[in-house]
Amino acid sequence: MIALYDVIIPGAFAGGAVSRALTWRVEAGQWAEVVGGAGSGKSALFEVLTLGSLPASGRLVVAGRNLDRAGRGGLAAVRREIGGCAQWPQVLAERTVIEHAVLPMVARGQQGRALVAAEEALGALGLDACREVCGAELSAQQRALLGVVMATVGRPKLVVVDAVQEGLEAAWRGRVLSWLWQLKEGGSTVVVLGRRPTSRAREGEVLRLGGLEVVEEASC
Repeated sequence: MIALYDVIIPGAFAGGAVSRALTWRVEAGQWAEVVGGAGSGKSALFEVLTLGSLPASGRLVVAGRNLDRAGRGGLAAVRREIGGCAQWPQVLAERTVIEHAVLPMVARGQQGRALVAAEEALGALGLDACREVCGAELSAQQRALLGVVMATVGRPKLVVVDAVQEGLEAAWRGRVLSWLWQLKEGGSTVVVLGRRPTSRAREGEVLRLGGLEVVEEASC
């Protein structure tokens, strides 16, 4: 599902330098985690994995597509197969929770499935009671959960979550990890980034970063 070959991540550090090019592979349907402290390049790697930016050098393959050769249309097609939740999800103040939840499905051209898929994700993450609440009225925890909803609605082939679970209370964090694991069991590839491994780390692959140098790569 994801393969990086000697990839240099753009913008990882102020000077633009990295300790080592990154080579890593995650198979389809696998659970994987990227672990590193502040400044290790996790968020920069998140941007590359979700195609928010492209590698400064090296080769990136996502969903079987070599992105060097994909072209604009190919990149757009691959992006429709990816759900990404940044560490601080952006929420529109005047849009309701349900409007946020259906938006990714509409963007993929799957309007017919949008409402059912949105209700599934909202129910899994405990936000179904907030469906008519506007973004401006949500708590920080609810905004984080809504970000996960938008990344996972419709069960995309690849889900990438950037440390949002670490800011949640234990009960909500457990709910997020359970939902992500359910997606993995259903065939999605799930990549979770954070400062420390999750409770699911032993059941997947862990990539440890130190300034974007791979300090340990282990299958647990």
